[in-house]
Amino acid sequence: MIIYRSFFEAIKSLPLEEQAITWNALFEYGLNFNESNLQGISSTIFSLIRPQLDANLRRYENGRKPKIKAKQKQKRSKSETNVNVNVNDNDNVNENENKNKPAAFVPPSLAEVISFFTDNGYSQDSAIKAHQYYSDGLWRDSSGKKIISWKQKMRGIWFREENRAKSGATYSRNGSYNPAR
Repeated sequence: MIIYRSFFEAIKSLPLEEQAITWNALFEYGLNFNESNLQGISSTIFSLIRPQLDANLRRYENGRKPKIKAKQKQKRSKSETNVNVNVNDNDNVNENENKNKPAAFVPPSLAEVISFFTDNGYSQDSAIKAHQYYSDGLWRDSSGKKIISWKQKMRGIWFREENRAKSGATYSRNGSYNPAR
């Protein structure tokens, strides 16, 4: 049973005898589930407190129930008939049940990696080495974790000063190297 400050504030303004009667009724109901026969202002105050005691008891009982997995709940609710019909005009359509799941990883082609490197000012040789490294490792990093975003991995690991394209040299979109003259 939970006693709130609002209970105390409401009851403390009563005369001492009424306070004792009200507190006794509150504890009798909250702890033993027995209703007392109250009259007057004590009855009024108790009638305002009782819904909160009932709500706390429901929360307590719901917390004690064994957890039921979602699929078991669905099976159980389909097999049970519900007398209370809830008319709801909401038409919620869930188009993608796996919104939190990332899309399946598709490894990039060598041309995609070369294009990404050269567009960002890095050498074609580095792109080839990076692609070969991850292809050989089935697109897993050095600790064995699956790569989710290959561009992020390339920026974090391969975009280093030593992998930059030489000044004057350019790369076309198709990945061909044009040395400086």
